[in-house]
Amino acid sequence: MRPGCIFVLAILSLGPLRAQDCPAVARLQPGGTVSGSLGSDNCVLSDGTPYFAYRLDLPVRGNLQVALGGPADLQMILRDESGARLDTGVGIRRSLEAGSYRVLVNSKAPASFGPYTITAGFSAEPSMMCSHFPAIGRRQTISNTLGNYGCTSPDGTPIDIWSLTTFGGGTLTVTVTSQDFSPTVVVRGSDGRALATSSGTPLVTPVQGDSQYSIAVYSPDKGGTYQLTTAFQNLVDDSCRATRTFTDSAADNNLIGAGSCYLTIAGSGDQQYYNYYNFTMAAAGTAGFSVISGDFAPTLYLLDESGNTLAVDSLGGGYDTGVLQRCRFGRPISAAVHLSSGSSGVLHGYPCFSRRIADRDPLYRELPDRVRTLRPVPPHPGGRWDFAVGPGIRHVPRNLGDPRFEGQFARAQR
Repeated sequence: MRPGCIFVLAILSLGPLRAQDCPAVARLQPGGTVSGSLGSDNCVLSDGTPYFAYRLDLPVRGNLQVALGGPADLQMILRDESGARLDTGVGIRRSLEAGSYRVLVNSKAPASFGPYTITAGFSAEPSMMCSHFPAIGRRQTISNTLGNYGCTSPDGTPIDIWSLTTFGGGTLTVTVTSQDFSPTVVVRGSDGRALATSSGTPLVTPVQGDSQYSIAVYSPDKGGTYQLTTAFQNLVDDSCRATRTFTDSAADNNLIGAGSCYLTIAGSGDQQYYNYYNFTMAAAGTAGFSVISGDFAPTLYLLDESGNTLAVDSLGGGYDTGVLQRCRFGRPISAAVHLSSGSSGVLHGYPCFSRRIADRDPLYRELPDRVRTLRPVPPHPGGRWDFAVGPGIRHVPRNLGDPRFEGQFARAQR
């Protein structure tokens, strides 16, 4: 472990978003319905059309059917976890492997908005075991219909399984309620061993830090809709807990050391130490996060409420520390992440510093609209930095001391 001090900056703003690579902060159940509305405050693709992204987790191979209801100029875009487009249309029907996908509701015209409804259905391939379970947070409530994910027990009983990862040790409480059936809930460790079982009453069990658990919900007689709620209470003497909760723009100075949370690296047994912050946005907008350390090269992770990674950034190898030192005259503002109204999550980090180039800079103005992505490469002697402009468009040497710059570098991602 290499301890050191950090400075974390959170900038939350409520306003329209342009050319943002917005993560999927809402969940689409494989067999369910969600409704929403596209408006002028949504993220936009490179062609200027608005969109909203949903996360879709499939724990097993099967056939997916998704239908979109709404204005005629709306469509859906299905992407895999890498962002590659798989299908497009108002109705999508195709076979998919187990994994995480993104369903984007997109308008065909930049100024075309309106309400919509997505209806999804999923049929699992027979005799297939589920493995890629959807995540649930330590303090979260999820509504679902039993059997939506297509998983079954060896005897054929429908079962839903959720994956939960702990930061610190404490007590986990799981409550499942339903008006349609009497649910049974089982918590298992990473080795598959049942740790606790409950039917009709909240399940309470101790859990260790830096561990993964599964929560199974099933019924021996019939199915229906249910609500799953998790609650977590840290051990009194456990130091792994949220460093701070952000609800507005703020900053924090802190230390990562032996008292911080840690993550055991698989296959090596080594430990990575980290601090984490909670944040909640009351309405849709832009959330910017950045971190500075003169002692080590920080890496930041932005997680949603369930623990899914929304964004990660690390220049690595001490290079980001050099960037921060050379750019200390600027205002550090991280790359923006769009969050829906009422959403919340956990921040592990995000050291991506950006500042906007003045529009009067002709070199910047002549670039294609919405493809103005500047990425730093190792500096030349004398403090000059090269920037690769766009995806293979050109490579332009620029001096950060140039008075035409309002900042360090600009990012306008797809």
